[in-house]
Amino acid sequence: MGQGREIWGREQRKDLSIHHWFEAYLLCSVGLLQGRPSSRFDGWSLQPLVYRAPGVVAAMRGTVLVVDDNAAVRALLAELLRTQGFTVVTASSGEEGLEAFAQHKPDLVLLDVVMPGMGGFEACRRLKTDPESRLTPVVLVTGLTAVDDRVQGIEAGADDFLSKPVDRSELFARVRSLLSVKAYTDELERAESVLFALARSI
Repeated sequence: MGQGREIWGREQRKDLSIHHWFEAYLLCSVGLLQGRPSSRFDGWSLQPLVYRAPGVVAAMRGTVLVVDDNAAVRALLAELLRTQGFTVVTASSGEEGLEAFAQHKPDLVLLDVVMPGMGGFEACRRLKTDPESRLTPVVLVTGLTAVDDRVQGIEAGADDFLSKPVDRSELFARVRSLLSVKAYTDELERAESVLFALARSI
């Protein structure tokens, strides 16, 4: 922005049936936030924030962490997800899963429940109590069907469940749905951070 020019924002919207694209530009001016233009923040640049509707976000690809002590199950889930364009990281125990999460920062975790050492419930609980990972979707993949086991998983913070043997269509649907929600959450967090930064500058 040149000296003396007001900072303005704009929104572009394109409607395609149920698919909507939104491109919103942050209004970096206290005057605009109050409903009137101001040159108080001359020199600031507008940063784009892109929002996509569920049908669009569902097509996005992310990184999935697969944690299972059974090598055959790990390999099968990883191969299925890679055929859909996802990046896959694997781990063979709860402890390794937490280490892999810290290193790779995946967008979603598929977590076996019954494993030697740290089981899936405890690993899920740790992920959901850590500020760095609490918003990452965790799906418990289990052969356990008792209500008490499901309740324990919910109490640990699990976002969803997949029953073994895993149906590929259900796997893809749940992964895409949760990644869609995660994408929206990430966008809202980024927008909130920028707005707080703006507020502190006023």
